[in-house]
Amino acid sequence: MSFEKSKKLKTSIFAQNTSPKWSLPEPSKQLEPENQNKTNSKVYDAVIIGAGLAGVTTAASLAEKGLNVALIDQQKRPVSEASGQSQLALYVKLPTEINKTSDFISHCTYFSQRYFEDKQNQYPDQHFWNKTGLLQLAWNNKEQERHKKLIQNDYYPPKFVRDVTAIEASELSGIDMECGGLWFENSGWLEPDTFATASLSHPLIKVFTNTKISNITWSGTKQTWAAVSESKSGEKKPTDKLNFDSKYLIITNSNDAKRFEQLKHVPSKPLKGQVTSIHSNTLRPSKIILCGEGYLCPPINGWHHFGATFDLTNTDDKTYLADNLKNIESIQKWLPSWLPETTNAIKLTNEKKLTANVGLRCTTPDYMPIIGRVPDYDEMLKRFAGLRKDAKSCKEVYGSYYPNLFMNIGHGSKGLVTTPIAAELISALVTGSPNPFDTNQSTTVNPARFIIRRLKQGKI
Repeated sequence: MSFEKSKKLKTSIFAQNTSPKWSLPEPSKQLEPENQNKTNSKVYDAVIIGAGLAGVTTAASLAEKGLNVALIDQQKRPVSEASGQSQLALYVKLPTEINKTSDFISHCTYFSQRYFEDKQNQYPDQHFWNKTGLLQLAWNNKEQERHKKLIQNDYYPPKFVRDVTAIEASELSGIDMECGGLWFENSGWLEPDTFATASLSHPLIKVFTNTKISNITWSGTKQTWAAVSESKSGEKKPTDKLNFDSKYLIITNSNDAKRFEQLKHVPSKPLKGQVTSIHSNTLRPSKIILCGEGYLCPPINGWHHFGATFDLTNTDDKTYLADNLKNIESIQKWLPSWLPETTNAIKLTNEKKLTANVGLRCTTPDYMPIIGRVPDYDEMLKRFAGLRKDAKSCKEVYGSYYPNLFMNIGHGSKGLVTTPIAAELISALVTGSPNPFDTNQSTTVNPARFIIRRLKQGKI
């Protein structure tokens, strides 16, 4: 069954494509589209807190639609934390079944593939997108069975994903392969620093670094949000505080979002990941991104980057030799032809030929990002209290959301897959531009979903 021929099946699977009332604000409080385009205004059209991939893409999207944007980050430069790796892979593991999850993931992936290619064409003098293609290896029996089921569905077009033999995998990668896999020819890897520099060069974007916002407040009289910065020791005088006023406020600062009173209920959690880098002129360079239990990127200046670990128990920002050893052991298991078993990590570390980079990804209980209007937690509990006794009640009750306050976090290790389309969703809610999601997909990422879910489960 081809991608086009599957439309009837898809319609039957996702037939109930209407937004539940809880995911919407009351009609009288719907946000009106606005396009002030006031470059010299003291009040910004939009303030964005957090300059990772989510913040950068959201700022670029709003600026392209004519809004005057301030992007604020507590670090010295944008994309410094979880987004701050040398290479970010556009990688997704598709479910074997055709369902709402596979529909959501494939939709986001299609969008990102086009997005980064279009962005690179927009900024030809600043190279950041490398469409090398990506190969998911069928490196063990479990993965072979997964790949077989996915291909048998005949749901995705070959230009999106197709199976390849071990011979073709070797030709594509430049490394001798013992197995084939799934080939995503339109995927690749991003150099985040250059991408951020290009995206934030828009004249309607002003970037503030070394600036930590301590609190946010809404003025009903002025109909604006005020974000107050906190002095950073050694960088600013105690009196050197900045106040940012804006009509719209978007929170994109990942795990730090829960610092704000309005978002303290959000069930996000940090997930530490360490990427290992080896400098070698003798290791075979991969021409593409290779994925198995982890991933390997094409080298940059002799440095081969691979990983990554997943650690929920440790949330510091330090790198560890033990985690490098885990990454080495892992890649020797799923890509045995690449890294010799005689590799001496301690010796390479002492020779400064083995290093690592670490980031705290922001994850959610359902592993879906959190994108949209920020719900008023206490008011939502009052309005939907009936769900504790009857999960089918409150069908005609609208949600309660803070005016003009949005969030865009929880992208985990798949930031390249979901942040571009998330930025367009925020733009749609703010400006009235076309929504990149259907109603099912919008509900999937709605920030209020956890409140509704926990009320039905009797957990709050």
